[in-house]
Amino acid sequence: MRSLYSQTSGRVRVYGELSKSFRTQSGVRQGCPLSPFLFNFVIDEIMRRTLEGLQNPGVQIASEENLVDLEYADDIVLVFEEQEKAQVFLDELTKDILSFGMHFATTKYEVMLLDMQSPSVPLKIHGEPLEVVERFAYIGSCIGSDCSVTDEDLGTLDRISEADRNSVRNQILGALLSVTGALQPQLSEAIGAIWQEDFPDKWPNLIPELVERMVQLGADLNMVRGVLQTAHTLFKRYRHECAGNDLFREMKTVIGQFGAPMTELAKSLLALVIGEQRLTEGPPLVPVFQCLLLVCKIFLSLNCQLTDTFFALFPTLGHVHPQQDLPEFFEDNIADWMLIFRSLLQLDASVVQLVDSAAESLTGSEGSALVEQVKSQVCDITSLYASKYEAEFAPYLPGFVTDVWEMLVNTGGQSKFDMLIGNAIEFLSSVIARPQHRHLFESPEALQSLCEKVILPNMHFRALDEELFADNPEEYLRLDLEGSDVHTRRRSACNLVHVLCEAFEGPVVANFSTYIQHLLAEYANSPDGSAWPSKDAALLLVTSVAARGKTEKLGVTISTELVNIPTFFETHVLPELRNANVNNLPVIKADCMRYAITFRGLLPLTTLVELINLSPQLLTATAPVVHSYAAALIDKLLAMKRPGTLVDPLITKDQIADPQLLIDRLLAVLLIPDSTENVYVVRALMRACCCLQERCLASMNSLVSTLLPILVQVAKNPSKPNFNHFLFETICLCIRTTCAADPSAVLHFESAFFPVFQDILQNDISEFVPYVFQLLSVMLEQYPMSDTVTAVCKSQSMVNGSQSGSQGQSRTRPSPPYSALLPRLLVPTLWDQRGNVPALARLMQSYVLHDIEEVLSSNKLSAMLGVYQRLIQSSLHDTHAFALLGALVLAVPKPTLEPFLRQIFMVIFRRLQSSKTEKFMKGKPVDAADKFAYEGSCIRSGGLAGDEITYRIRKARAAFVNFRYLWRRRDRFPPELCSSIADPRIYLANTLRQLSTSCPGK
Repeated sequence: MRSLYSQTSGRVRVYGELSKSFRTQSGVRQGCPLSPFLFNFVIDEIMRRTLEGLQNPGVQIASEENLVDLEYADDIVLVFEEQEKAQVFLDELTKDILSFGMHFATTKYEVMLLDMQSPSVPLKIHGEPLEVVERFAYIGSCIGSDCSVTDEDLGTLDRISEADRNSVRNQILGALLSVTGALQPQLSEAIGAIWQEDFPDKWPNLIPELVERMVQLGADLNMVRGVLQTAHTLFKRYRHECAGNDLFREMKTVIGQFGAPMTELAKSLLALVIGEQRLTEGPPLVPVFQCLLLVCKIFLSLNCQLTDTFFALFPTLGHVHPQQDLPEFFEDNIADWMLIFRSLLQLDASVVQLVDSAAESLTGSEGSALVEQVKSQVCDITSLYASKYEAEFAPYLPGFVTDVWEMLVNTGGQSKFDMLIGNAIEFLSSVIARPQHRHLFESPEALQSLCEKVILPNMHFRALDEELFADNPEEYLRLDLEGSDVHTRRRSACNLVHVLCEAFEGPVVANFSTYIQHLLAEYANSPDGSAWPSKDAALLLVTSVAARGKTEKLGVTISTELVNIPTFFETHVLPELRNANVNNLPVIKADCMRYAITFRGLLPLTTLVELINLSPQLLTATAPVVHSYAAALIDKLLAMKRPGTLVDPLITKDQIADPQLLIDRLLAVLLIPDSTENVYVVRALMRACCCLQERCLASMNSLVSTLLPILVQVAKNPSKPNFNHFLFETICLCIRTTCAADPSAVLHFESAFFPVFQDILQNDISEFVPYVFQLLSVMLEQYPMSDTVTAVCKSQSMVNGSQSGSQGQSRTRPSPPYSALLPRLLVPTLWDQRGNVPALARLMQSYVLHDIEEVLSSNKLSAMLGVYQRLIQSSLHDTHAFALLGALVLAVPKPTLEPFLRQIFMVIFRRLQSSKTEKFMKGKPVDAADKFAYEGSCIRSGGLAGDEITYRIRKARAAFVNFRYLWRRRDRFPPELCSSIADPRIYLANTLRQLSTSCPGK
């Protein structure tokens, strides 16, 4: 800071020349990250000094709060109810800013009056009157003296004349075609933005102009590519746009104007590749294939609307129109387009090599598979037509199946072909999945060829996969364990196996069984394990062949009867996991654990118990993928429940042989530099603590000493939400488990974690703030309940002696930091953030139930009720409001709560009148009213007695239930009887309104 603000100087460029050096003596430095903070500090200090001694400045917006200023950087608004107070404030402010080296420029200040006439004496600064205006702009909104608020940006757009807009529309396409490089995509996006607003009504000539430019440009393929790129930018939104009449009219216009020219262009481009006048050199062919790629993308955009989007959103309308009609133009020209697409799939290998080599040299990037991108788009198009336009596409389907099959056989194993192979296999899968097309594959020769030439080559572990396993374990786990490799070779091949097994189970399983035995024999015949890729492929094949149905909780739950899952596991999987050398063949170790995770629901309990006890050994592996798989295995096994129960664990804590070893090994992985934020490990740690309960107490010191530094580290840069969540869950379990055995241990947790919590709250680390509130409530709940709560609970036999403290002994009060924190928790800005509300509401309940003395002694009861009133107004948070209110009813002495009861009822009734939701009407307000009347018969003076209110509420509740039953079945009654069935919501609201008018003071 000293170097930035001490003796700094600068120069200004004027008419191309630098001025003389001058010293900077005031103001914050531009570009300095501290400047916003320093500016805010100064402004806050100025306002503090100016407000000292002023009586009731600003405008009252709440019972205890006045609004004086709104600040957004140096854009400041001052608000006052009286002109005299405003002038006094301005005079004081003018004096105070002088000591900070500032002064007012009156030309930059304006006055706006609301609901009052212009004063005879205007407001002044330095004796100069301030201009009175009818409206002013503030943070993107234009605020008027009539209290209207409009979007400032919309007002700005209105200032652009229609002539100027027409000029932009007429010239922007020409500008697009006159530039190259990075400017062209930017102008394409700009055209797309204008298109969404103006097309077709205000820009009807756009498509004809695009077509005209495309035809005029002729052989200038780089310019044609610019036109096609713009068209792709405009039309790609059709893939995800919600269906509607306006959209269909627009698409009909576009296809009618653009379809025929695009068809002719595609034919011309194809002639440059395979025709008599074809190009024979690579560089000229690159723009040809770039244009063909864009043509395929545009074709897909103009054909996919409604088929996927509309019926995915409205599946119940499928019976109305089960198959979308092919757009008329493309139906009339389907033969031409299918010939184009088949020709692209049948391109000679020499052409592919020629174009790809030229594209790599022109773009400067290796692996630029331009032709393969075109073929991949064709596969997407054929998959769409095969699934959505069956009738029209049926004559062409066998030819495409043959072309795709041959392309798969002849395409190499380089990574640049992965997307093409994935899309091609998915096309075959979509065809086989439909019974009417299975005859194309049902012959034994076809099935054998498909297995040998398509599936097996794409299941083998490649050098690229091995490199990913070693160098990028997070990506490998994401692809292999989490199932997000939908379009990779291996996953697409697995999907094809699964589809084949469903269509031709007997022959396919028999075929694959032979291949699996052959692969396992290859591995067994290599004593050094050098043939491990064969076993990797075998395990993947077994998983694909055997799995029929699975769930997230249990893995595969239904398997084919032709594969014995437990026997295969005992023979070929478990021996690998029992091997003490955990670093031998790490890929096979990971594969075996993946098999165990996948089929855990079908393995016997004894096997699962052995796996959980083998996991500490597997956690010592040096390969990150292996110990991450071991952690995932622990998590999945310990999360399993006994059949027929929702809470009883399948593997109990007593079946874990060495709990301390399991915990220590998980913690040791977290201490590895590259695994400090390993989400699989911390999730397994949470699951282990939850399962072991008191058996993990011996490891508690290690847990806290390891997790605390990790929490400090991740708080500096919260980058992995899942890891952070399970980290806090684990800490919470540590607190609960330890304090269940020794409640006084909460003091040790407080001394360890409170400094970290303080830093998180002071630095406003928004990702962690809700978690901190939850942990604070957990710690606070370890203290005995307040005496009032204990007395009420004992009278109703709600808690036992251990929960309420020992009789005759003084209750241990929560530590002082809780008292210091309470006022800050009631600050309204904390409750403005939706993510904080559930945790804050629970923390407030903990304060009320376990430290009501602090709430009452610090006069925070009114603030607590204010929180209740705030929460009940929100349909999202009204549940938390009633939970807090229930805690207040239990904890606050009746004489203290009595003055607020009427207002509590009125808040409930107002909510019933203003915003009745189904959740709110399902008994919550009635339950609350019933509870209040039952707990305190203190509503006796001047109105109904508590017993009478209780009687009326319970009677209303019973009638409400009956009316609701009849109301939901009113369509089963005769029309003349329906008129006598009252809406239960209206009945309940009227009943409660009558009760509110009978309350005291009404």
